[in-house]
Amino acid sequence: MGRVPPRDMGHLSAAADLHLVSLAETPLLRVTMPSKVQAIMATGRPILAACAGAAAATTQEAGAGVVVTPGSIEQMTAILRELASDPLRLTEMGSAARRHYERVFSRAGAVATVESLLMEVAGYGPCGMTRDEEGRCEHG
Repeated sequence: MGRVPPRDMGHLSAAADLHLVSLAETPLLRVTMPSKVQAIMATGRPILAACAGAAAATTQEAGAGVVVTPGSIEQMTAILRELASDPLRLTEMGSAARRHYERVFSRAGAVATVESLLMEVAGYGPCGMTRDEEGRCEHG
């Protein structure tokens, strides 16, 4: 296939049945969130995460794929066989990936998260209500 221009990557990514995210088991990579996780989720495709830490947790918590132990050929082979015979599960995980992307990683999701954090730091609860010293909402 050779080198593919970045503008064509979305089409290629969306055409895959499953994407592999593989990271070695190191302390640094446990806290690393590769941008390909967000990119895969944006296309609505499921992930086979052969990693630990943040990428694995995000994949699992989102229901966006399956996590296996990094370097475990046996686990990877077993899950690939399982998923090859279950296209509905792949579709469901892909849909969950897209929903998670929209809620967390999209521009709107990121703005909502930042806005919520700023409101919390400023002492505002939902709908612009302030909080009293015990954390209860009160109308301002």
